[in-house]
Amino acid sequence: GPSSGRGRSTFLRPEFTPLILEAALGTGTTTIWGGKRPPMPLRLSYAGPAFRHERQQLGRYREFTQVGAELIHPLGASTVAPDAELVSSARAVLDAVDLTSHTTLLVNHLGNLDDRTRFCSALVTWLSPRRRQLSPLAQAQLDAGGQGLLRILDSSDDDDVSILSDPTCPVLADFVSSHDRQQFEETLDTLQALGIEAEVRPTLVRGLDYYTGLAFEFVSKRNPALTLLGGGRYDPLVQQYDARCGGIGFAAGVERMALTLAEGSDAAAAAAAEAGSTLGHARTVALVYEPSVSLVTALATANALRADGFTVYMRHSGNLKKQIGSAVDHGARLLLRLDSPTTCVLKDLHDPQDRTGVPYPLDKVRDALMRRLFAGIEWMDST
Repeated sequence: GPSSGRGRSTFLRPEFTPLILEAALGTGTTTIWGGKRPPMPLRLSYAGPAFRHERQQLGRYREFTQVGAELIHPLGASTVAPDAELVSSARAVLDAVDLTSHTTLLVNHLGNLDDRTRFCSALVTWLSPRRRQLSPLAQAQLDAGGQGLLRILDSSDDDDVSILSDPTCPVLADFVSSHDRQQFEETLDTLQALGIEAEVRPTLVRGLDYYTGLAFEFVSKRNPALTLLGGGRYDPLVQQYDARCGGIGFAAGVERMALTLAEGSDAAAAAAAEAGSTLGHARTVALVYEPSVSLVTALATANALRADGFTVYMRHSGNLKKQIGSAVDHGARLLLRLDSPTTCVLKDLHDPQDRTGVPYPLDKVRDALMRRLFAGIEWMDST
């Protein structure tokens, strides 16, 4: 960091994700779990100031406030469930402050590190003879090479856009494996089934080099250059701590949301302030589901409960016994088991007399949970 003028260096936090991972997965005794492997999956949220030394403009400041969430999970054959859950949770943040109608969801698949290396090599070969036609910033990015080349794709300079729109220019999607492309399509189908429309933007890249796989942004409809909330998958970063796990997260800029809300009602602005101050203090319910219940039904139920103020814990891998065991490890008080698309069972994990739970029609369980909440039941919040 820059010198303070007194012989000391000052380091300011530019982002949260690496710090969250160190606190959760690090081996030091001062980490959250004292260097031990935490129960998986982890759902972590945060809010606080961050700092970046860049040119200031409307909605982009050197000191700004972020709220965000990270989902760290064991890697399996599919990332569709955690990806769809995280994006739907991000949309719920915008729902809570009445901003969804003001935004467009853009998505892209960035491939894995090998895919990107091959793509960047092809892009350098293609762009080098056209270097002088690029903007000064794009020329500098081309000269620097590496993963930073992806940022050329996100350029808004007219000359860069014109060159990159040439049909012979390499396209990142052509370098992504068929397996990853299929996962991407399944994620989009799941989001659509949840009522979340996404626009595939092949030039969408994230500003940080550790992103791989799914990347997404909610941008302002009035000012598409203004990203209100963005995120993506960052498996390589997680695997520096645990090779068996991956992660996906998002962050939203409070100042940018406030700027957009200023165009709306005072009530919406108040809702934004309340949402930011209460982030992470909802009640915890563990949701598990039988194989006969679709991912869409499970996520739709989780989203509805989260909208009611509950923290919902889910594990998308393992059989029902492992899902329940994981819920116990996370300290959940109530277990919601989806037995079919229309029926469920609500069980108190801390009550030895409650051996089988209470069955409910799925469309009535939210009322049952709210009655328990307002009855003054003692809850344990998720960590």
